[in-house]
Order: sequence, then structure tokens, then C-alpha cells
Amino acid sequence: MRGLRIRAAAVAAALLCLATRADEAVLIAAGGASAPNVLTDAGFEEGATSWRSWQSGFKRTSDGTARSGNACIRLVSTDLETQYGACQEITLNQTSPTPIVARAWSRAESISGTAGKGYSLYLDIQYTDGSHLWSQTSAFPTGTHDWVRREVMIAPEKPIKLVLCYVLLRGHTGTAWFDDVSFSVMDDGEMFDMALVQRPEAPMRSPGAGHSVKAGKGFTLQFGREGRVLTCGAATPPSPGMPPAPSGFLLRDVAAQSDFIRPSLKSASPGPRGLELAVDSSQLNLRLSAEFSPKVSWIDVTGTLEDTSATNRAISVYFAIPFAAKDAVWWNDVAASQPLGQGTESRRWTMIGVGANGYVSPYPWCAVSAPGRGLSICVPPDRPQVMRLAWSSGVLYVVFDLGLSAATTKHPQRADFAFSIYPHEPTWGFRDATQRYYDMFPDAFAKRVTSEGTWLITRSVKAIRNAEDFHLKFHETGHRADPAGPALGIQSFRYVEPWRWRQRYKGKGTEELRTKAGSLAELKRRFTSDDANLRRNSLAVENSVCQDENGESVMYIEDAPWGTSALFVCNADPAVPRTGQEAINQADCYYSEAIANQRYGSGVEPEQDGEYIDSVEGFTWPRIQNYRRDHIAVADYPLTFGTQTRKPCILNAFGHWAFLKATGEDLHRRGKLMFGNAMFSRFAYYFGPYFDVLGTEHHWISRKDGSWTPENEARTNYRRALSRTRPYLMLLNTDFKKMSHATVEMYFRRCAFFGLFPSMFSHDAFHDRYFDDPVYHDRDRDLFKKYIPLILALSEAGWRPVTGARSANPKIRIERFGDAPRVYLTVLNTDQTEEQGAVVQLDPSVLPGVVTQLTEEFTGQDLEDDDTMAVRLAPGDTAMLAFALTHNEQP
Repeated sequence: MRGLRIRAAAVAAALLCLATRADEAVLIAAGGASAPNVLTDAGFEEGATSWRSWQSGFKRTSDGTARSGNACIRLVSTDLETQYGACQEITLNQTSPTPIVARAWSRAESISGTAGKGYSLYLDIQYTDGSHLWSQTSAFPTGTHDWVRREVMIAPEKPIKLVLCYVLLRGHTGTAWFDDVSFSVMDDGEMFDMALVQRPEAPMRSPGAGHSVKAGKGFTLQFGREGRVLTCGAATPPSPGMPPAPSGFLLRDVAAQSDFIRPSLKSASPGPRGLELAVDSSQLNLRLSAEFSPKVSWIDVTGTLEDTSATNRAISVYFAIPFAAKDAVWWNDVAASQPLGQGTESRRWTMIGVGANGYVSPYPWCAVSAPGRGLSICVPPDRPQVMRLAWSSGVLYVVFDLGLSAATTKHPQRADFAFSIYPHEPTWGFRDATQRYYDMFPDAFAKRVTSEGTWLITRSVKAIRNAEDFHLKFHETGHRADPAGPALGIQSFRYVEPWRWRQRYKGKGTEELRTKAGSLAELKRRFTSDDANLRRNSLAVENSVCQDENGESVMYIEDAPWGTSALFVCNADPAVPRTGQEAINQADCYYSEAIANQRYGSGVEPEQDGEYIDSVEGFTWPRIQNYRRDHIAVADYPLTFGTQTRKPCILNAFGHWAFLKATGEDLHRRGKLMFGNAMFSRFAYYFGPYFDVLGTEHHWISRKDGSWTPENEARTNYRRALSRTRPYLMLLNTDFKKMSHATVEMYFRRCAFFGLFPSMFSHDAFHDRYFDDPVYHDRDRDLFKKYIPLILALSEAGWRPVTGARSANPKIRIERFGDAPRVYLTVLNTDQTEEQGAVVQLDPSVLPGVVTQLTEEFTGQDLEDDDTMAVRLAPGDTAMLAFALTHNEQP
């Protein structure tokens, strides 16, 4: 490692003289307004409107309240049940996925409740393949306000057939006006980070080579003298005559909708760990410093962005690397790729509503591959950052959306970021990039469990006859372990859900209590309650509840099978200030050193095995934008900014992360485990390093009719890849009376393909629990006895992203578990309507040796030993192959 640093320093010491030049606009923001509005009567000016009513509809008015023109629409609600709105259908029939953007203006008078989907701009999308993307929304603020604009940008995964565009008022009382609605398809021109851009008329300067950073195995990042990246690894510069790529560090002031600026390079010099760069932008009033540290086969980059204007900022920081080649592809995940195309963007993003366009990357790594070369950018798995990874305009890039504010006392007007650059083997693309990511960050994927099995939610296992048949292992309990569990090897985990506080009411609550003002008044009344737990929790909410951009507490009324509550969304960061009569915050109520000391090592038997954290990435709570100033003041992590507000805020997931980090690290010090529900559901990969048992509730079997409706493969691929070899459990919520034995078997076999443990719960997470009723679990007992030991063998062998096996049939997928001498391959027919066959061929460069003891595990059938394995599968079915690999003996 020291040699790598010296080599990088030696190169940097021989820098050519740096020429200080002014900022350079490398991409000019055209603005979404340049795309035409395809709506008819977008301003509600026509008497015979093109808008249709949603339920109780709307009234067109010309009373002088319009934002522009003479008319707008008015929606008046006097109760919480009646729904109002206007809708227009837009037919697109796209042939390729193309981003869309919808915008609307609204003003309000006395809108009740908390901002959400009920008062919003709302899109429902149908793809050309018949599938849907429902409920893509942007909420307007409640209360009374003048005209404000909201926007929904969609980067579709598939071509769109049609969109239903709504403006809605439901679940609220009050009056809302809407005007100047627009809907545009962003297909006219070049796109970069979902912004329409133009190249500058004067071509970007192409200076000669400057400094470089050399990691091991010949992986080199070569800069030009002005900070532009010339090459990286085996990547080649653009062909002669092609415009230079917009590479290196780029900055954009999102609030001001500035161009994409390459800041001026001020210095480049050797540092203790690598090359240190300093750039600044006088145009944007920003400074940036970064350190490029060479490693064994990759380059780590850490940086800091600083504001020099002493104002609140919403800034995007980019680092872009040229990558353009014939037959190059972008990988969405281990199973899907798409060709890189001129003028288009390649990405895999998830909408969460913060940052420049509302999207983030769910994976912390990416991959682009071409014959003979592969390039990846990644971010650390244990560091919360609002970031995106994508390919566009001839570059692979990472972007960080950073909020800068003087209110952050730990890093005023400043934010840090980190990423890494590395090569991968293009033959295996994203799969090899995944394995190399694991190798770079092994501790983040450590497997600590010593036994594995299924998930149990019931009062006691003793009520289950011959419970050992079900291979139950992880028991979600209350504050006491199940005394019957240890004898069966079942581990017990205490239930914790620190992200919210349910202020419970009798029945449905009074009319007053169902309002925000009434619920807040009730919260304050409980500050003096004789019930110590109720009093402490209420005081903790006072300190920890999130606040919106107007300083209002984020809460809503929840009507659930277990009762009605005012649900307060809280920041669980242990650093939240402790003020008031008992100086307590939300984290103190759920996990602290005092709580842990009482629970673990106190002599209470049987002792629980760790903590079960519910709703880790569930509901909307991680996506809440928290503008509360005393929370911002103590944040250890970088701020981001609201997509609609362009104001600095905390993404509440970062508060989740702070709690999970503190809790997980303390549990591991005590030799305990952490079990999480709703894991790897959308975007928060940085929760993962602190968990040992991972799971989620799901509806792979329809609660309506018991039909087989597995989630799309991309989502399951995500769960598997982020878990690595740790056990992942799928907890089925459905009406078990509507299920058949055959459907349960399909569920078990699909779980086996991914190496996941199938488990069972309840159709509404409260009633008719599977293991409370022998009618259900006795029906399926034989399936547990047959399949769980096989899945256990897969999980213990461990998932391997590089399969070392291929099939010529694109409808046949293969996954590998384990290494020689014992290897398992699971094989899936992804065609849901037709039988498919294929020959599975081993790659000797990955799996060398002679195949022996080949069997199909589901049937127990012995197969002919060969490195080519023939399979034939019914629609949607799975096979499990097991074999030994022995090396050839040399004579």
C-alpha cells in the first residue's frame, strides 16, 4: 500500500504547470420548460373542458383567483370522506423509456391535516407491457398559502403506454385551487441527470495530459491539466472529431437552475494518502477539495464541498469519467442490461423526493461494460449519502445532492462525500462488479449468524405441534423471550419500532382528536400523565418529531386493524437534543446503554438474542424531509434538499441510520444480533452493515384470490445482492384460506431460486396468523420438511454473484451457491406461460474441475455427471442442481 502512495505522489510531483482559468459551462441547462406541454386546456380556460372529474369532481371558476388567464378550478371539501379532483389521460405509446415531467400550481385556504397524497399532483402510469406504476405524487403544503408549484419527474424503467394525470383533494377539509398544469415528454435533445441540456457553442477545451493516480494492477485515472478526466483504466478517449466528454468534477446550483459548471482547478499536489485536488467556482460561490487514494485495485475518493456565500444552498456535485465504446452496455442488476445510446441516459433509480430530481440509486455500485473492459463507480455501504449513479453524454458519473447551511453546527456551510472507482471483468459485468464491491468492503457484509431458518410471529412455539418440522429459527417477540424457544434452537428478538409514536385513541377517536391541532394538544396533555411510559414517550416525541418546511409537526391519523392513533413521524437519531422536563429523545425510549444493560447480562432467563427492528425501510417514514432546525444543528451526516423546496433538510433515513449504527454496533459488542424487517425495499443500502438477519413482509400470493403474483425479479435481485450471504426471510401476508398447497409449493420453489427463507404471517398483520391455526400450517407441513433443509443448504453455502454457469436460453436464469468442492446451481424458467429447456454450461475459468455426484435436489434424481447439464422446466418453475467438483489428477 505504501508503494502505491509513493508512486502516486511521484507522478503528482511532476505536474505540468497548472493554468488557472475561469469556470467553464460544459453543459447548458435547457430547462424542462423547453419541452412542449401536451395537455389540452392546461389552464382550464375552455368552457368545454378536456378534464374529467375524479369522483365528486371540481368547479371551474373565473372569480379572479386564477394564477394566469381568467380561469382555474376550485375544489371545496367539508368532510374527510368525499373526494374531489380533475383528471386528464395522456396517451404516449413510447417505444423506449423516456422521462416525463408533470407540474401544477395550487393555492389553499384552511386545508386540514398533514401534507400527503390526498392534496397533490398525482400520476398513475401504465407501461406498454400492461404493468403499472401507481401513485407517483408530489404533495402540496396544507394550511393556507398562495400559489405554489409542485412537480413529478419520472424516469421510467419501461416504455410508457399512457398516463393519468390528476390534481386531487381527498382526506382533507378546506378549499384548493389549481391552475397551469403541464405535462411534458423529455425527448427533445440531450439529457444529463434528467435535465435537458445543450452543448456550448464553443467546444470544451482539450488540454494535454496532467496528473494521474495509479492503483495496483495497472488501474490508472488520468487527468488533463484543467481537471478533466482523460482516461480511466482501460477506457479510451473519444474518437477524433468527437466533442470532449463533460468529465471530472462538475457543479450545479439546483435552486438557481444553473448550467453544469466545471470549476477552476486551483491546485493538485501529493498528500499523505494520494493526490489532493482543489477547485473552486467564483460563479457559484463554491469551493471543493478532494483526495484520490490508490488502493490494491481501485481508487478511493473523499471530498468536501464548501459554500462561500453564507447562504442556504442546494448543490449537485458530479464526478464524471469518459466511457464510450462500441457494443457497450449499462447493467441494471445481475440479470438485466441495456445498450448505451447516444443522447440517452442509462440508470437504475428510485424516487424518494429529495435532491435535484427526486431520485437516488438503490445500489451503491454500478457497472458499464464493453468488450475487453469494464468500469464501475461505487459509494461506501455504511455512509448515508443522497446520490445517483448513471451513464449519460459519454460519461459514467456519480452525483451527490448536498444541502449547505450555517445551521449545521458540526459542518457549517460544508458537506462531505465519498466514492470509489474500480474496474471489473466485462464477461461477467454487474456480477463481477458485485463481487469486487464485496471484496472492497467485506466488513459491511459480515455473516454473524451461526444457524438459520424461518421467521416466527406468535405468542409461543409450544402451541405448534412438532414445531421442529417448520425449521423455525428467528422469533419476533415482545420484551420477554419465549421460554419454549431455546430447546428448539429458536432465537428470540425484542420488537422495536423507533421511527414513529402511535398516540392511541379509544375507538376511532373524537372529531377533535382526529385533527392535527387536537392530536398535538393531546400530546401535551400527556406530558403530565401518571403513566411513566406514556409521559416519557410523549416528551420524547416533543423533542424528536420531524417538521416540514413550514415548521409543522409531521403526523397523521392512522386507522389500523389494531386501532386508531395519531402517528407522529420521528427522527430516531440518538444525537437529537434532549430538552424539557425529562430530557429524553426517541432513541432513549427504544435502545440505550441502560436498556441494553437491563436486558442483556442481567441474569434474566431465557435471555433474548437481540433486537428486532420493524419497518426499517417501511412506509414513507425514511423518505420524510425533516427541516427542524435543532435536528439539523446536530446532524453528523450531510444535509440534502427537498426536490420541491430546494431548501436544505435531513432525509429522515439518515436519522434511521444513526440509530441503527449505534444499536447494531452495541449489540455486536455484546455478542447479540440485529434482525430487520422491510430491509432493502427501496433505496437505503446504508442500513445493511448493521444487520445480521434480514427480511420483509410481502404479498407474492394475492390476498384477493390466492393467485400466484411474485414480485418482479429486479426487486428480489436487489434483496439478494445487498444481503450477500446473510439470511433473508420472506414473510408472506395473505389470506391463507384462499391458498392451495400447490401455490405454497410454487412460493417455496421461487424462494429457493434466490436462496431466501419462505415464512408466513397474516393477511392484515394482526388477524388469522398462520402459526396460530393448525389448519394452515398442517396443510403445508410436508413442504416445510422438504424445502427448508434444501434452502438452508443453499444459504449456508452462500450466494455467489459470479455464477460460473451459463445458458443459451435467455428465459432461463441461473444462480450459484457455494464453491468447490460442493456447488449448488438454482435454475429458473422466467417464462410464466411456456415450458422452457436449456443446457447449463460451466465456465472452467470460474468453476474448474470434474463434475461428480450430480443430482436434482427437489426430485432427488441422480443425473449423468457432466459439465453440461440439461434442464426442462414448467412455466415459472425452479430446479436445484447439486454436484461435487474435483480437480483433474496430473499423471
